[in-house]
Amino acid sequence: MFSLKYLIWFSKAATLCPYVTLAFHQSQPLLMQFEDPFICLKFCIAPKC
Repeated sequence: MFSLKYLIWFSKAATLCPYVTLAFHQSQPLLMQFEDPFICLKFCIAPKC
Protein backbone atom coordinates (compact mmCIF):
# COMPACT_ATOMS: atom_id res chain seq x y z
CA MET A 1 0.00 0.00 0.00
CA PHE A 2 2.71 2.52 0.97
CA SER A 3 6.24 2.60 -0.34
CA LEU A 4 8.52 1.10 2.30
CA LYS A 5 11.09 3.90 1.99
CA TYR A 6 8.46 6.49 2.98
CA LEU A 7 7.30 4.45 5.96
CA ILE A 8 10.90 4.06 7.13
CA TRP A 9 11.60 7.79 6.69
CA PHE A 10 8.45 8.76 8.59
CA SER A 11 9.16 6.37 11.45
CA LYS A 12 12.76 7.61 11.78
CA ALA A 13 11.59 11.23 11.78
CA ALA A 14 9.01 10.45 14.47
CA THR A 15 11.68 8.76 16.59
CA LEU A 16 14.21 11.59 16.29
CA CYS A 17 11.88 14.53 16.84
CA PRO A 18 9.75 14.74 20.00
CA TYR A 19 7.27 17.13 18.34
CA VAL A 20 6.34 14.74 15.51
CA THR A 21 3.24 12.57 15.60
CA LEU A 22 2.22 9.95 13.05
CA ALA A 23 -1.45 9.41 12.27
CA PHE A 24 -3.63 7.33 9.99
CA HIS A 25 -6.86 8.86 8.68
CA GLN A 26 -9.32 8.16 5.85
CA SER A 27 -8.69 11.41 3.98
CA GLN A 28 -4.92 11.35 4.62
CA PRO A 29 -3.79 7.73 4.91
CA LEU A 30 -0.41 8.54 6.46
CA LEU A 31 0.02 11.91 8.12
CA MET A 32 3.04 13.28 9.96
CA GLN A 33 2.45 16.42 11.99
CA PHE A 34 5.32 18.51 13.28
CA GLU A 35 4.17 20.96 15.92
CA ASP A 36 6.07 23.20 18.28
CA PRO A 37 5.30 26.68 19.63
CA PHE A 38 6.71 28.36 16.50
CA ILE A 39 6.20 25.95 13.59
CA CYS A 40 3.32 23.74 12.45
CA LEU A 41 3.93 21.50 9.42
CA LYS A 42 1.99 18.56 7.97
CA PHE A 43 3.28 15.94 5.56
CA CYS A 44 1.05 13.27 4.10
CA ILE A 45 1.51 10.34 1.76
CA ALA A 46 -1.19 8.83 -0.43
CA PRO A 47 -1.25 5.07 -0.94
CA LYS A 48 -0.03 3.57 -4.19
CA CYS A 49 -2.74 2.76 -6.73
